[in-house]
Amino acid sequence: MEDKSREVVMAISNAARYMDPFFKLTAMGTVLLIQYFARMVKEKKLKVTEFTDFQKFLKATEGKYDIMNVPEIPEGQLSEELDALGIHYMVLPDLEKNDGMLQVAVYQPDRENFGAWYQRHILSQMTGGEKDLQQLKNLTSGKTTIISFPLEEEEEMIKEDFEKMGINYSQLPDLHVGDGEIQVVVANADLPKVESWYKLYREDLLKKGM
Repeated sequence: MEDKSREVVMAISNAARYMDPFFKLTAMGTVLLIQYFARMVKEKKLKVTEFTDFQKFLKATEGKYDIMNVPEIPEGQLSEELDALGIHYMVLPDLEKNDGMLQVAVYQPDRENFGAWYQRHILSQMTGGEKDLQQLKNLTSGKTTIISFPLEEEEEMIKEDFEKMGINYSQLPDLHVGDGEIQVVVANADLPKVESWYKLYREDLLKKGM
């Protein structure tokens, strides 16, 4: 049962990779999640009040809830914004430490309103510029592409241009210093911008005879 409980936790944590970011637990999945939280309480990794709050939420919603992974924001800000919208929810105990995500249980009738809030939240974070790799993956639900540029000594130019153009990216460590190449991870939604930028840059070099 312990292995099955762990499988449920991993499924919830990985739900952002699916087409529908909302994750619906089966009745058995809910039981396994309760068992997982109970074990965390026993191991003193979870407060008793957090466990009882989850049980109260289940009772209040009659089990009609979905779970959403939200790229981490201050919990106070999250609560303030969702409360203002009248959304019934509960922030779950952190299922995967250091993954930069919060798991939020949302009452199913409020799913549409929560989804609209989620889209606004993502757009507010995707304004361009360099981001931590994990943050970029969380914000894009893993929809990213690695690109190699022959611009090893032009990192500052890339940083300035990508920020101005609203391109969301993360620069990878240079594994082969001196080969002239650098690798960046770019949000798939911004790939057309990157392509346009690279063409303009290449044309500019050609005009200079380079």
